Order: sequence, then C-alpha cells, then structure tokens
Amino acid sequence: MHCMNCGAELVEGQRFCRACGKPSANLEGAEARPTVETDPNGLQHAPVAHSINTNPVANATHGQTTLMQDSYRPDTTIMNAKPQTGGQGRTPDAAASAPPTSPIIEPPLAAEISIHSTAPFHMEKPRLTQAPQAPVNFQAPPQYAPTASPPPKSYGWLIALGGIALFGFIFFAFLLFGRSQRAAKRPTTTTTTATVTPDQTNDNYMNEATARVTSEETTFTQKFPLPESAKFFLNNVSGNITIVGSDSTEAEVKVIKSGGTAEQRQEVKIVYSTIGGGLSLKPSAHFIQDIDIAYEIRLPRKLSQVNVKAVSSKIKIKDVDALITIECASSNMELENLRGALNAKTDSGDIFVAKTSGDINVKTLSGKIELDEVSGSIKTVNTSGNTKAMIDNSTSNDVLTFESINGAIDLRFKAEINAEMIASTVSGNIKTEGLGIAVKKMPGSQEAIGRLGIGGQALNIKTVSGDIKITKKS
Repeated sequence: MHCMNCGAELVEGQRFCRACGKPSANLEGAEARPTVETDPNGLQHAPVAHSINTNPVANATHGQTTLMQDSYRPDTTIMNAKPQTGGQGRTPDAAASAPPTSPIIEPPLAAEISIHSTAPFHMEKPRLTQAPQAPVNFQAPPQYAPTASPPPKSYGWLIALGGIALFGFIFFAFLLFGRSQRAAKRPTTTTTTATVTPDQTNDNYMNEATARVTSEETTFTQKFPLPESAKFFLNNVSGNITIVGSDSTEAEVKVIKSGGTAEQRQEVKIVYSTIGGGLSLKPSAHFIQDIDIAYEIRLPRKLSQVNVKAVSSKIKIKDVDALITIECASSNMELENLRGALNAKTDSGDIFVAKTSGDINVKTLSGKIELDEVSGSIKTVNTSGNTKAMIDNSTSNDVLTFESINGAIDLRFKAEINAEMIASTVSGNIKTEGLGIAVKKMPGSQEAIGRLGIGGQALNIKTVSGDIKITKKS
C-alpha cells in the first residue's frame, strides 16, 4: 500500500503518511478530520492518542507527535498533562485564579506521545502559570535596651589623695628641719661691717670690719701666716685671680667684691680655713650670681702646692716655685716665671706660659697655647686651636710632645737640641728649616722622621688638621 500523494509505502492500517503527512486512502471521512477541542481558556487543540512514542523528536519531524496542553495542579502548582479516556481528546482542569509568581513548565507525559498517532500534527505552546504567593509581612524584631550594670566601686582616688597628703607632710617636715638648721648656723653680726663668728670649726669668715665700701665695690684685706711647706687652695666662681710670689712668710689676701648692692655684697662672705698649716679660700654658700669676687694674693715664693679652681676668670700667676695645678672653665691663663711642675687645663680659653722650667703639661679644648722660653719636659694638647712654642733648653731626659686635632703647630728651638723626631699630619704640610730632615709626602698625609743632633730625647709632633713647622734658631 502506497501514499496517493507522495508514493511512500504505508503499513497496514496506517492512517497518515509518514513522509508527507497526508491521510491514507482507507481513512474514513470522519476520522480524517479530527475533532478540535476547546479548553476553558479559549484555546483549541487536537486530541492525543494513548500510544507511546519512543522518539518524539524524530516523529515530530514527520508530524506524528503531538504535545498536549498541561493543566494547572492546585496541589503542586505544576502543570501536568493528563490523558483522556477514549483516545479522542481531553478536557484540561480549571486553573486556579492566583497572581503568577515563577513560571513552571513540565514536559509531556510519556502516555501522551504516540508513535502511530492518527491525528494530524499540532504543536501548541504550553501555558505558563505561577504558583500563588502570599504577601510577605516583615516585622522588625523587638528591641531590648541593655541592662546597665552598676559600676564597680573604686577606692583609687582615696589612695591617691592619701599619698599626696603624706608627701606634702614629709616635704613640709623637711622644710621646717632645714630652716631650723640654717637658723642655728646663721652667723650673728655686731655691726653692719663687723667680723662675724665662724660657722664651723676651722672655718672662718674673712674680716670685713675695715672694708672700703662704695656704690660699686667692697674691698678688704687680710693676712695669714704661711710657711714654705704649706699648701694653698683657692676656689672661685666668677672674678679675676692674680697670685704673685714674694719673699714673705705670710699670705696677703685682698678681696674685691663688685656688682649688686652694698647689702648684697655684704651677704657674700669669704670663708677661709687654716687646717694643717695651709690656707684655703672660697665664697660662702650664700652666693649671689650678679656679684664678682676678684683676688689679689701675695704668697711666699716657695710652697708645697698651689691649687686654683675657677669659672669665668682670668688667672695670672707669677714668680712661684711649687706644684701648680689650675683647673678652670671659660678662663684665660697667664703664667710666668714658674718653677716646679705645672698642670694647667681649661675648657675654653687661651694659655700663655713664659720663662717657666720643669714639667709643663697644658691642655685646652678651645683656644690657643703659647709657650715662650720654656724648658723641661713639655706636653701640650689642643683640641681646637693653634700651638706655638719657643723651646729654650732641654736635656736628654726631657720628653717633648705636642698634639693637636684641629690647629697648626709651630716649634722653634733656641739652642741646639738632640732628639729623635717624629712629626706627622693628616691634612696639612710639614716644614723643617735647618734640621736636615726630609719630609715624606704620602697620599692624604705627610711625615718627617729623623734624628736631631746626636739623638736622645723623644720629640713627638702630631696634628690631624693643620700645618707643622719646625725651625732651628740661627
């Protein structure tokens, strides 16, 4: 049996041609026109046979597969196709009237796809429905105020208050004790210019009873016995100091107080002590900053020691034979005709030494050092400043050392000298005149090493930044 339209071979009982889709010749007139059903929504579709189609895609190409319209299921909100009994068609269930939410499409059931469908191919778009969704009513969670716990009890302020009170009590007690001690030690005066009583054993105030008082100065003088083996000490804060040796066996001390008022100068006392047969001078503890104290002192020429400490002073010492030690700050020194040993040091100031013999050791941090007609063992140290020395005479046992960090060194020998010389500079030049020693120049430094005369004593000259000049006087 063949199709009358396209000539394709037909199977016994086949109603439609699989090739062209036309009805076969043995199809009855009533069956050739399948009835059209109308659903409650007004859509028309063909009935579906109850046979199963195993290849719906291929059969749809030949018009033998029909997709049925799905019905709304009120219980699951999913559209499922339900086959009709009798093989001619079906009536879909009524859809629930509810607002659409999310579309859900369910594929056709296997029972609704037929391999040998007698109805013409009819494709219908499935309906999209949405499940009803109840309105959402959001309600904010209740707010609860946190329960404030009572603060813990603190007694820290009581402890702090007690500590402050205790500290104040102790401070007040010490203040009263110190005032009582000062009142017990305070000297009593008979008149405005009378000599005061001593405040300590072996400590006395210099007598100002005969002092000459003007609007600018207060001057007085006092003498003290001082043997040759005695020691002399002077400590001053601000004011010039002049010490001169003499053939006398006593010390004559002249004090000149300047600045401030006459009453203020009267309050500043000069304390002296004669312990061990020596003499010690210093200002009293009650010192006024605006007042300067100058000393003009005549000492026995030969003493055991002379020690001077001063700040912001100009120190002159002359014609003394003793072990002299000077330590000062912001002070200049002029030392002349001294015998024995000399140790002079200043933090800021110039040092001048002339006609002095013995062991000489001078040092300044910022200033110049000048030695004129000196002899003996000599050592100079200058941090920032020039050094100039005229060597009068030296023996084979005398060591000569001149050191500087930032400054030039100029040495001149008045007489013949026998020494082993070593001179070096890092940044500077070396000149030797009349010595017969060659200067060796190297990158970044110069040095001169050689023997003067027959050799003997050591002559060391060293500077970091500065020139070195060594001259033999003709």
